[in-house]
Amino acid sequence: MPKQNTLYVDLHVHTSYYPGASRDLTLENLIKFAKLKGLNVIGTGDALHPAWRTELKQNLERQGDIYRQGEIYFIPTAEVKLNTYIHSVIVLPTLESFDELYNILKNYGKLDKTGVPFIFISGEKILKIVKELGGFLFPAHLFIPFQSIYAKYKNFSDYFEDEEKEIFCVEITPSVDTPMAEEVKDISNKSFLANSDCHSPLHLGRSFTLIYAEPSFKSILKAIKENLLVSYEIPAPLGRYYETRCKNCGTFYRFNDAKTLNLKCEACGGKIWIGTKDRIGFELEKVQRDPLKKGHKFISHVPLDLILRDLMGIRDFGEETLAIIQRYKEIDLLHSLDLEKTAIPNKLKWAIEVIREGKYFIYPGGAWKEGKIILEKPKIEFYTPKQKSLFF
Repeated sequence: MPKQNTLYVDLHVHTSYYPGASRDLTLENLIKFAKLKGLNVIGTGDALHPAWRTELKQNLERQGDIYRQGEIYFIPTAEVKLNTYIHSVIVLPTLESFDELYNILKNYGKLDKTGVPFIFISGEKILKIVKELGGFLFPAHLFIPFQSIYAKYKNFSDYFEDEEKEIFCVEITPSVDTPMAEEVKDISNKSFLANSDCHSPLHLGRSFTLIYAEPSFKSILKAIKENLLVSYEIPAPLGRYYETRCKNCGTFYRFNDAKTLNLKCEACGGKIWIGTKDRIGFELEKVQRDPLKKGHKFISHVPLDLILRDLMGIRDFGEETLAIIQRYKEIDLLHSLDLEKTAIPNKLKWAIEVIREGKYFIYPGGAWKEGKIILEKPKIEFYTPKQKSLFF
């Protein structure tokens, strides 16, 4: 890697202007938690909303070709729900660019009611517009079983058509890691971004990307295009969509059994949701192992709130914990600090060491149920087809 600045970046965030997010996602709290986590650059989120855009213009200062508030840099971003419910994140160089985009897209959707609006426009057309405004678009949370392109299509070109070539990066998180994503031919030659898609301040930076760049829009854009980055990803089995399961009763299914049952759970009649593991394994076109691979770099990242929850039984991320990461910054604490030289409790030192050394297992998630960190190898009971009588 070149000797450049290293930036910890989370480009997919939300704000209180999105009804599905916490009212605590204010600009003040975005800045506060970015500092606590150790992030350098975050997306503004929800920049198509006029009131939020006005607030950003009033409170952020322009430094070169990027925005800044204190030690935190901001890049204008907004998630949109394109027609057929394909979620994507738009990244533009300036808030004024979003003014222009707003004036174009207000004819295709209601932009004043929510920070994540429905835009009734084709994928091909939105890519052309974003490119003309000097920005880029990346499909969001690619593999979750709804609100993503792979929930609807098997190839980008099926939706984005001839403009698909303009997509040079994708968001692979959650419930997928880099080795899984590299198997998919459609995206294996694109850069992989890890972002939080945070709906509360605590979850900012839950996944993030280290980018080798200067703190400027042009430098970050160039680094992403050239794949000069490392994605910090929550282990895929901890995600809510990893295994194929019944959403109602939680029964685990193998892919072929789920398909045979037409995705109807034999145990309770509930709906079976195909997990990201099986979606990639059975439904998407695989890449030949070498020529298209970009050599994606990644690091497993288990956020502090999951360590506290699963290894220490602490569900309340309270003031004491906030004081710890205010002193040490969460990213440093989890990945680089000599824990013996910190003043954190011994049990927390032990828990972080367990994660650092990989001395843990995961009871996998699926169908909206999160996975869990455990200390013994889990026993997963998959559905077994009922055998019919010989006289049936």
